[in-house]
Amino acid sequence: MGTCCGTGHAARNFHADLMARMGYGAEARRIQELISLVGPRERVAERLELWRRGPVTDLPALSPDPHSLRVLAELNS
Repeated sequence: MGTCCGTGHAARNFHADLMARMGYGAEARRIQELISLVGPRERVAERLELWRRGPVTDLPALSPDPHSLRVLAELNS
């Protein structure tokens, strides 16, 4: 279930919506909360550090907002 909610926008996440329809809405929301890199710079830095400690070797990041991408690049340098 860990990969079911990591993609998509927080307000419209088709994977999380599907899990909710299957009866796993609370779990899907919790997974999304745990793995998302959303919020103030300090929270993103904290969450990114947790990602670094795990087995993930690549973390694709997409955003239509250049500022958000710049912050991620700075935190990753």
